[in-house]
Amino acid sequence: MKKMNPATRFKMFMLLGCLMGLSLCMVIAPVWETTDANTNNSNPTPPHSPPPSTVPVSRTPHASQNTAQQNHQNKQCTKRDIRIAETKDQYVCSYMKSLARPEGGPGCVVDCDGFQGKCSVLTAPTQSDLATADAVIYHPGRKLPVVKGNEKQWSVMWYGESEEKHPEMYEERNLKKYNAHVIYKKWSRYRFSWTQRFRKDFENLESVKKKWIPWRDRRAAVAIVSNCKYHTTNRTAVMEEIDKLLQKLSNGKEKLYMYGSCHPSRGKDSIRAEHPECKVKSDKDRYKEKLCVMRHYKYAISLDNSRDGGYVTEKVYHALLAGAVPLYAGAPDIFDYVPLPSAILPVPTSKSLVPLVSEMLAADTPPQQTEWWDKPFSPAFIENMNLPNSACTICKDIACGDAS
Repeated sequence: MKKMNPATRFKMFMLLGCLMGLSLCMVIAPVWETTDANTNNSNPTPPHSPPPSTVPVSRTPHASQNTAQQNHQNKQCTKRDIRIAETKDQYVCSYMKSLARPEGGPGCVVDCDGFQGKCSVLTAPTQSDLATADAVIYHPGRKLPVVKGNEKQWSVMWYGESEEKHPEMYEERNLKKYNAHVIYKKWSRYRFSWTQRFRKDFENLESVKKKWIPWRDRRAAVAIVSNCKYHTTNRTAVMEEIDKLLQKLSNGKEKLYMYGSCHPSRGKDSIRAEHPECKVKSDKDRYKEKLCVMRHYKYAISLDNSRDGGYVTEKVYHALLAGAVPLYAGAPDIFDYVPLPSAILPVPTSKSLVPLVSEMLAADTPPQQTEWWDKPFSPAFIENMNLPNSACTICKDIACGDAS
């Protein structure tokens, strides 16, 4: 007699059990089906389901945001103008310079596709503006702000620092104060990226490239760093080691030129001494000065101060738009935030830097990292570059919330 396999014996046993009562059959039926499916499938379904979302409950949208989003999807939005007031810093409009058009007074009007009203951001609001605005933007510092406003007014957290650096800002007690969170986190409906800020520059790359200095005429490397107090990428130690190795391996012909308040090369005015042509009249133009300086170097230190996913700051984009290769350490998903995965030279912060510096000194012609200059951008980069405008999404959601 042919020997029964374990699954068949199990079925026979259960069949006998059915004779004892219908309720037992109802209990064992699901077990029977599961056993049969797993026995006859050479590639059984993994026993563990995908892990649940790691996003805390407090990090889901505010109740009013949920209502507005649902109404917006159902196209039940009112047609009216939305006014967003900024409490301090006045940088929202400048941050969205490639997305917004200026208004008569201090502020801007954001062009929003599909929004029937006018979406305005007031950067120097009066007390009356703050009291009557549809939303108020708060830029939290180390001390958590007291969020005030009328019952219908939205409170918006607009914050660009990393959770790794300031975890208190991302704690439940703080996040619950706001209707919307304009942050770099992927779970936020109002997420922003620094890629988005430089969209216009990347879209007009051919014009940007006209200002670049030929590769052969550039010095080896530069670092323009003003914050040495906090970083998990060993920024200071990396800079010092790269400088040491550049001088050693080039027999003193090259070095790391370090500008800014963090380890300046030749004192406070080192940029003006080395690159007088880059001098600017106002501190507001410091980024123009930075780009001008970077164009004279092949490689640029672009170490972010945190290793938080999605936290990719302006440092890497300044290097790219100056035609320099970013020496990068920071976000583990950096490759989604640069034109091509090959566009950066990763810095091994826990290993010897000799291979890295040797590669830098050997680059007499533009290396592989510069192939993005003449190739299509990656889909992930394009997606991050074209994220929805946060202010527009807020205006739309508030207008849609009116219809609830």
